Amino acid sequence: MEREFEQIGGEHQATGKMMRAYAWLIEQQLAGSSIIPRPALDALMKLMVELHYRFSPTYSELPCEWSGDSGPIAEQSEDLMRVHYDKPLIVFENFLGPTMKYTMALYERGARTLEQAQEDMLDDLCTKVGLQNGEEVLDIACGFGSLSTYIMRHYPKCKVTALNLSKVQVDYIASKQNEPGHPLHADRFRIIQEDFATAKLDRQFDRIMVIGLFEHIRNLKLALEKISRFLKPAGSVLLHYIAYNRIIEPMANPTQDLFFGKYIFPGGRFWYFRELFRYQDHLRIENSWFLNGNNYKRTLEVWLENFWHNIDKIRTHPDIDERFIRTWDLYLRFCIAIFGGMGGRNVGNGQYLLRHAGPAH
Repeated sequence: MEREFEQIGGEHQATGKMMRAYAWLIEQQLAGSSIIPRPALDALMKLMVELHYRFSPTYSELPCEWSGDSGPIAEQSEDLMRVHYDKPLIVFENFLGPTMKYTMALYERGARTLEQAQEDMLDDLCTKVGLQNGEEVLDIACGFGSLSTYIMRHYPKCKVTALNLSKVQVDYIASKQNEPGHPLHADRFRIIQEDFATAKLDRQFDRIMVIGLFEHIRNLKLALEKISRFLKPAGSVLLHYIAYNRIIEPMANPTQDLFFGKYIFPGGRFWYFRELFRYQDHLRIENSWFLNGNNYKRTLEVWLENFWHNIDKIRTHPDIDERFIRTWDLYLRFCIAIFGGMGGRNVGNGQYLLRHAGPAH
């Protein structure tokens, strides 16, 4: 596919220089050999992101080698657990806040605290999928169980099945199942520790909610086909994942990822907001929404504040060293810059309501 550039001559060279400077900065910061003061680091990250948004090569659609219809459903899932999601629980407990929800919070309704913004997001998700009391729900990639907990609390006749690969997260959920009075301490809830890519379930569901998984999906077409097999004929699916509105090469091209894929999310990627519309053979998109990235920026700012407020607790774990702390500090700060760039209009969260395509399955 022919590239469509918005830039003028010489800007490819500028982009290459930015990428080299970016790679050097990351390695220096992680090694601790050239620690930049935090205010200066924040300003530098913001500048680098804005320069990428302005000068990097852009496309009208994803080139075929980056598109969502090739390769396996997911890649490097075990590496992802090791590098990120199976890090010690004490890390997540000390920055995520009371809900333990590890995705964007919704501040657009006027929430003044992270907890309320996360509750507003959970309400938004359940409303958009059309959840009714008494239905059967599949919560794919359930994290620490925040959505399942919300459903169990607010929809007392619903049955929830949660799917998760992370041992740390499943163990956390199991501890809540054994806690009298907790919403997950009920026969209406079950947790399955398995990879979505290989999971085989013994039933279909009225509502399927997939929150924060597709950042770790390689083949959108195969993933949607698989989800469709778990959905009842009249059911609905809600997908919620990080998406961007302008196809900028360093963001869209997985081979250009010099930090997140190596140190934070192996096999991960962001998706172009419109890419999912290409794969409607099994599930059709009935509605879609783009949530401004400033919601995530504010979420991350609170996470970063919590991280440093509780850093002494985090440091007590024997597996946490100073390089880990520098890595996760950079991760959170870099994400703040990414979601805040262009006023949050480029990178945010895509939401998609889907139903069966064609005749009922």
